[in-house]
Amino acid sequence: MIVFAFALATHRRVLFVREELRLTDADETHLDAARAELHAARSAVKSSRVLVAVLVPAFAPAAARYFA
Repeated sequence: MIVFAFALATHRRVLFVREELRLTDADETHLDAARAELHAARSAVKSSRVLVAVLVPAFAPAAARYFA
């Protein structure tokens, strides 16, 4: 569960940073880097969600609510 919570927190932070860059008209290099980091964070959330579902099946519905 700690890995899942950490992945969610990282994903939320990266979303905030990317949106801040977009709103301040940052250059494409920074936006591309933020986009790549966002994809990595989303992947971490999905893989940890699967791990939670396998290890603790009772938590699977709660974990699925955050990312479908």
